Amino acid sequence: MSVSGDEKVELDETFFVNLSNPTNAAIAGAQGTGTITNDDRATLAIGDVTLDEGDGGTTDFVFSVTLDAAVDLPVNVDFTTADGTATAGTDYLGNSGTVVIPPGESEASVTVQPPRPSHTEATSHSPGVQVYALPAQVPAPSQLSW
Repeated sequence: MSVSGDEKVELDETFFVNLSNPTNAAIAGAQGTGTITNDDRATLAIGDVTLDEGDGGTTDFVFSVTLDAAVDLPVNVDFTTADGTATAGTDYLGNSGTVVIPPGESEASVTVQPPRPSHTEATSHSPGVQVYALPAQVPAPSQLSW
């Protein structure tokens, strides 16, 4: 028997050879299994992202995670952010999780966000002045004390 080679990343494959109709002998084991082991591998890579920080607002960084070959099964890979010269919590929000690339697909993404202002954090800066976000409910004038 010959096996047809390919470069597809897939599960191991099996086939059977069945014996039947013996002459001058009895069959003790009627089936043999042939296993074709997959010898192809896909490799993962993550791309770099460079964006200007801008003068206001926020910018999400979207990193592409790519496979170099088609895969018949889902590909899962864990990720986590790590500080370089930027600091998690100040310059970006730390993130970790699992990226899943579905069967037959070759790309997924990881998003890293800048920190979002809260009602206690300064949302803009100018010399000598800090502006803070207000809570969602502002008290009525009768509830203010002077």
